[in-house]
Amino acid sequence: MATYINYGQDDESDATLQGAEWLRGVIRMSNGDDNSDAAQEFYSKFQELYLEAQENPKRHDSLMGKIFDLFLEHSTDIFSVIPQYARVEEKTQEV
Repeated sequence: MATYINYGQDDESDATLQGAEWLRGVIRMSNGDDNSDAAQEFYSKFQELYLEAQENPKRHDSLMGKIFDLFLEHSTDIFSVIPQYARVEEKTQEV
């Protein structure tokens, strides 16, 4: 799985925003539902933190840390959609 993140100068090219959009898609795929509550919950929390970071430059770094933590909370969703990762875990359990 390859993902291209555009590091442009406009708002739509913000790497953090693009990463959140991508992760929301991954969460949807892992749940097998386009209207996944988990994906919506993740994105709502992300938007709350992201908008606050944009509006409050003094807290920007700490809020970006919270966004990073939010991404890490959903890291299992990322690995669940990688077919090779699932096969490696099965093989390790067999041994």
